[in-house]
Amino acid sequence: MANHPKFDQRENLASLSEICRAVARKVTGHGTPKPHPTAAPIMGSAEEPMFLPDRTGFGPGTDEQHQRLARLIGVSVEAVSWAVERGVVVFGDWHGLQCYGVCDSSGRRFEIRRLNGLNYPAVGELQSRRSHTLKHSQANWPVGLPEAKRAANLLLVEGLADFIAAHEVIVANQLEDQWAPVAMLSAGSISPDALPGFTGKQVLICCHNDADHQGGQAALNWRNQLQAANCAQISLLDTRKLAGLAGGGIKDLNDHPSPTPVRELGWRQWLRNQLQRWRLKFNGLSHPALNH
Repeated sequence: MANHPKFDQRENLASLSEICRAVARKVTGHGTPKPHPTAAPIMGSAEEPMFLPDRTGFGPGTDEQHQRLARLIGVSVEAVSWAVERGVVVFGDWHGLQCYGVCDSSGRRFEIRRLNGLNYPAVGELQSRRSHTLKHSQANWPVGLPEAKRAANLLLVEGLADFIAAHEVIVANQLEDQWAPVAMLSAGSISPDALPGFTGKQVLICCHNDADHQGGQAALNWRNQLQAANCAQISLLDTRKLAGLAGGGIKDLNDHPSPTPVRELGWRQWLRNQLQRWRLKFNGLSHPALNH
């Protein structure tokens, strides 16, 4: 029998329907990009010099680039615009290739993908790859955490595409003043340097439904770390419930059978319908189990 992660529905299952409410908000403008850090060293938690990835040449991008990314990922332009406004999605050229990337004001992590959806070509010891992590990036840094400083509630997801999809969930339901997306770009542990940024927050973890259960195990590990960091509340969204959407194959917030965009599959409406059976009341938590 497979070793599935154990999710206690009574204590851990939370509802994105409590995140999802009412009508979409139109985000206007693209905001002012935050200054990108240089490769100058900063001091890490152990007071050792730490270099940052170089974001030279990347910025907020154009309307056309925002539209291309929205089509590529399968989210609304409003979601992309909000991410750009927050300074966590940027656009630029890297070795002559048009790219988009995710980062934050800490400068600790910078991951890019091609705007045409193709892989980066193999170069030297680097294999062909969908994402490229810039040199000096800190692998275990949760992207978007500095921008979430004023938010009481965090939607913690795994991966670059899910990070943008999390913006879609929040902006489409007018909850930008209450919720903020944060992403671990891999299934590793959260950096100890980042944990104080979660203290006092209410965190909903939306993990990957990987065949090898790595996403679920990562979520359980993050929950343990966040408990130790004195979060106000931590809940897990069991994304195994996504598996039946669109005939199967859905394992996370942004997964969809190419080339059909998630939005055309009724993704948001499906999510609301499925999760209305769950109730989440922070400051007096109540998590009734699913009826089936």
